[in-house]
Amino acid sequence: MRATFLYVLLTTLRDRLFLALVLVVLLADLISGYLGRSAFAEGQAMTLAFAGTAARLALVFGLLVFVAYHVRRLAESREIETMLTRPIGREGFVLAYGGGLAVVTVLLVLPLVVLLALFFRPGLEGLLAWGLSLLLEGLVVMALALFAALALESAIAAVMTGGAIYALARLMPAFVDIANARAHVGAEETAFDIFARTAINLLSILMPRLDLFSQTGWLVHGLPAEGAALRPVLVQAAIYLPLLFLAAMFDLRRKRF
Repeated sequence: MRATFLYVLLTTLRDRLFLALVLVVLLADLISGYLGRSAFAEGQAMTLAFAGTAARLALVFGLLVFVAYHVRRLAESREIETMLTRPIGREGFVLAYGGGLAVVTVLLVLPLVVLLALFFRPGLEGLLAWGLSLLLEGLVVMALALFAALALESAIAAVMTGGAIYALARLMPAFVDIANARAHVGAEETAFDIFARTAINLLSILMPRLDLFSQTGWLVHGLPAEGAALRPVLVQAAIYLPLLFLAAMFDLRRKRF
């Protein structure tokens, strides 16, 4: 498994798409930060909010594209088939592949945190909490992209599926509020309203609350409640990371190489 991990890591770091991803993420962070400085009021807060949001979006969608195309490239060149002939098992392959991509995620997040610290100077506690949360969010997205890329035959389909799930997880609280609005005010509900509200509430239980991750307010105002805001982030990462890896293992076991 160690050899597979090192091989995946080396092929990933040598990929030109990885270098392009690093540049895009850093440039998006810098440009958005300087755009935020043009605000007439609360310039520092706007700068941090712009930079934090741009960093998160660039990291998330960059990881989705990079992981999906890297997996499909290895699959089309039959390198995955070759690695599966080694005595590591399909579960070991998923763990080794995920481990290599986890290192890549760390290498993408660290420069972002350093860049924010040097150029925008947020509070140390808020920056560290935001950086840890961004890392965990990136790892969840990486695992989601790996599962989608192994399960689907097209890189584009994997990117679109991963992006749709990510957006749904980020916006789910808003969907829940909208679905329950009529019930809260005591308005009459049709059968379709009740069905939609029930379906959305059930779906919200299964989806991770990614809106709690990487909150730009931490960069601006610091970490509230002595770190209590980080607890749901840590718990959700501990739940959904293993689930996504198990789903990838289960799907890979059904495939024939």
